[in-house]
Amino acid sequence: MDSKGIATVDFLLTLFLTLIIAISVLNLIETNLDTEKSIEEDINGRMILEKIANIINQVNSNLPGNIQEIHLPNNISSNSYIITVKSNYIILEFNNKKGKSAIFPINLVDFNKEPLNEIKLYSGESYKIKKSLDDNGINVIQIYRV
Repeated sequence: MDSKGIATVDFLLTLFLTLIIAISVLNLIETNLDTEKSIEEDINGRMILEKIANIINQVNSNLPGNIQEIHLPNNISSNSYIITVKSNYIILEFNNKKGKSAIFPINLVDFNKEPLNEIKLYSGESYKIKKSLDDNGINVIQIYRV
């Protein structure tokens, strides 16, 4: 401003550039925070997926009759999720994301030892994973809610 209090073009240009830079920095910070949240969700989901895959593999590698119980967390970063167990991999689905982890090949059966293609596990529930023999003496894995 000059001595009469009138804003000059230089002052207005400096103010305008300062506002543009401040808005750009705020957008950059917001983008970084969103990226960190997404990475945290992915890591938490991967940890749950790997934990369940390891438990299934441990049960499968032991003798028939081996049982382990798992309790699934209520959510992943405030998102509910579903885990699908198939014969040679498991899938975690949440917040429009999917993760997949390989497991040793298994024969899935229900509580009555009838063959299944997949078993769904839901967040916040407890399950037992049991290795047993079917009527033909073949190793099978049962997963049922407790």
